[in-house]
This record gives sequence, structure tokens and C-alpha cells, in this order.
Amino acid sequence: AFMLDLLPRLTQSQAAHVRQLAAVLLRRRIGSHWRKLGAANTNRIKATLLQVLATEPEGAVVRSVAALCASAARHAMSKGGWPELLSCVLEGSRSPTTAHRLVAMTLIASLLESDEVTEHLRPHFVLLKDLLAAALQDAQLDVARGALKALSAWTPSLGTEQDAASLLRPLVPLV
Repeated sequence: AFMLDLLPRLTQSQAAHVRQLAAVLLRRRIGSHWRKLGAANTNRIKATLLQVLATEPEGAVVRSVAALCASAARHAMSKGGWPELLSCVLEGSRSPTTAHRLVAMTLIASLLESDEVTEHLRPHFVLLKDLLAAALQDAQLDVARGALKALSAWTPSLGTEQDAASLLRPLVPLV
């Protein structure tokens, strides 16, 4: 109930610091409560998080929500996945709006900090390479910087040296 009570604070509060605190508190509690929430509530939380990512104007809140999404993804992906999350990243990375592209890079970086999530994203590594390549060439420096952060989070999880070379080599000239 505590987690569900925080969702309106995350979505409706006028104060950015309240929205950020709600995201931080949710992230701290999500691991111990995710299994107890049931499918309807976890789906509600996932949908709310994606909606907040798409609409939140404050950078600090977006970063906290991205970290919360990464925590939720660790649990959601072990129970069948969260395909809407990857769709959100794809849409955001291709958006004409700079803020959406930056959110996509922030989300990618947060997701790639988790070994569990990275393993679920492994089949999409070529797509991820293409997204990062486009973002590294973005005219907006903040987006390119976000892509560089995502790239640095991704590098340790590339596995074999051959995989790392084939995925990273095309990106190096873009950095």
C-alpha cells in the first residue's frame, strides 16, 4: 500500500523535490515489495513510470525515475519482461524533442547498470549500438553526453573481446 500511495505524489505533486523524493522512496522499496504487489499493481506502476518519463520536465526527477525504472525492470524482467520499456527507449531516442532523447539516454544508462537487465537486453545489443551511434552524433551536446554515459555503462557487460570489438569499434570514431 505504501508504494501505491506514493504514485500520486510522483505524478501529481507541484513540487519537483516531492516528485523526486517519491521516486527515490519507491526505488528503495520496490525490491522488497514487487512480488507482493500482484500483476495489476505492477502493471499500474510500470505504466505510471513510463508516463512520468514521457512528461516530466525536471532533470533531477527524470534521473530518479530512470533509476526507479531500472530497479523495477530488474524485477519485471524476471517475471516475463517489460516490452513497453524498450519501446519507450526506442521512441524517446528517435524523438525530435531533445528532452525525450536525453531521457532515453538516461534510461539506457540506468538500465545497463543492472546485470539482470543487461542480460535481458543482450538480444538487442545491435539495436542498442545503433541508438548510441545516433545519439553520439546528436547536435545537442547533452544528448551526446548522455549517450557517452550510456556507452560507459554498457561497456563492462559486452562479454567476449570479440563481441566488444564488433559492437564498440564502430562507435569509437563518434566519441
